[in-house]
Amino acid sequence: MGNLTVSPSPQHSAALWPVRTLLLGLVLACLIPGVIGAGVLILRMYQDGRAQIEKDTILTARALVQAVDGQLLKARVVAVALSTSSFITSSDLAGFHRRARDLIQTEGIGVNVVLSNASGQQVVNTLLPFGETLPRHGNAEQVRRVFETGEPIISDVFVGAATGLPRASVVVPVLADGKVVYALGVSIDPHQLGEILSQQNLPADWVSSISDSTGTIAARSNLSERYVGTKVNPEILRRLPTAPEAAFESVTKEGVPALLVFSRSPISRWTVAISIPNQAIQAELERNMALLAMGVL
Repeated sequence: MGNLTVSPSPQHSAALWPVRTLLLGLVLACLIPGVIGAGVLILRMYQDGRAQIEKDTILTARALVQAVDGQLLKARVVAVALSTSSFITSSDLAGFHRRARDLIQTEGIGVNVVLSNASGQQVVNTLLPFGETLPRHGNAEQVRRVFETGEPIISDVFVGAATGLPRASVVVPVLADGKVVYALGVSIDPHQLGEILSQQNLPADWVSSISDSTGTIAARSNLSERYVGTKVNPEILRRLPTAPEAAFESVTKEGVPALLVFSRSPISRWTVAISIPNQAIQAELERNMALLAMGVL
């Protein structure tokens, strides 16, 4: 007896296809919402993660601002201490030159001490040997303000008259019989402020900067030799009058799209800004999306 092969009838085959189609539809109906939900979840995680990055970076910028203020306040303490020196009251400017130079080296605050009269003429500059002819102060307006107000001030970035290099300084009045007789300044090199940025150990592709109350860059973690003395991102300058802290999308001076965060000191009015390339932030989202795609496949 030969083997008999029973072929499915056309009616039976036609019945199988709707079942398979139904099963496929059920699988897709279960899978697609899950994929969409996973995508929405990843997007939400990305948005929440980005918001957390903004908050954390603002906290970092705020901490750096406090470190900058600490450096400036230390310079003011040194300046105030020197302003009461007996060498000044006894008109022993040579002795004051030695004392000020030694104190700057011992404390490691600032790079030099400058003593100026009401006209802005320097009478002592510890960068130069005592007795040499000295230039006028590189920021005579600052000296004038100290004589007028009798109050300490934190200068903005200016070009030092003796060095021709960018400087900032803390200037205090020297009083005699209740009158201002000299303006005493402790000058700070931007490189000293730059050390505050380098000590933070931020990621290599992040760029941080310190700028004065006018928005002039005093220190920068990247290409400082090119950008110190120039203005910060124009968008920061626009926002500073109304917001002491902010995070927003912008483009760095190098032309890189980035998240830009800044915090401004209420004491010195100096600002720290940090930029994070968008590519670095989006990398995590791209990794999560790739993992989702692999899971779907």
